[in-house]
Amino acid sequence: MWVQAAASSPLPALSLGAKDIYAYDLDEVAVRVAQENIELNPGMENIHVAPGDLLRGVEIEADVIVANILADILIHLTEDAYRLVKDEGYLIMSGIISEKWEMVRESAETAGFFLETHMIQGEWNACVFKKTQDISGVIGG
Repeated sequence: MWVQAAASSPLPALSLGAKDIYAYDLDEVAVRVAQENIELNPGMENIHVAPGDLLRGVEIEADVIVANILADILIHLTEDAYRLVKDEGYLIMSGIISEKWEMVRESAETAGFFLETHMIQGEWNACVFKKTQDISGVIGG
């Protein structure tokens, strides 16, 4: 199960083999365009798009949650992400400028996640956090 906090591009999840993809977006145009793209392309019936304010009100547990939005917004979804990610599941976040990285990291770790991977390209950061009790495979574990 894959949950995405931005409906604009659920296709990477499909290409990675996700069986069910749920994408939420506050922007009604993004939801409408994503739904139109799903309807135009065969084999995308397992992608479900709906309006939503980050992960508020979402009750679907997920193996992976992905968010590629501004850091100032990412920090408001980490607690809900922790509630929804299954044990041993992942929270993947990207689109984080360097000056905001520590703020995002702190928010995810405060929610209960452990940093597994941190990638940097220029001033941009992406990260993979894990919900786990076994910290041997995470950074600092």
